[in-house]
Amino acid sequence: MIAPEHLPIWRAEHASLTRLRSLPALPANRRALIDQQVRDVEIALTKAGET
Repeated sequence: MIAPEHLPIWRAEHASLTRLRSLPALPANRRALIDQQVRDVEIALTKAGET
């Protein structure tokens, strides 16, 4: 369950993962893992009515 007070944490996580993913030297396998994490966070935010 995501309560309204948790949303800033989820938004910050999304921003952090997005910044990390943009690093050019990031290995492909790490980029794929981050992509999955971003999708998971986006799903949680969508379920919370954020998008």
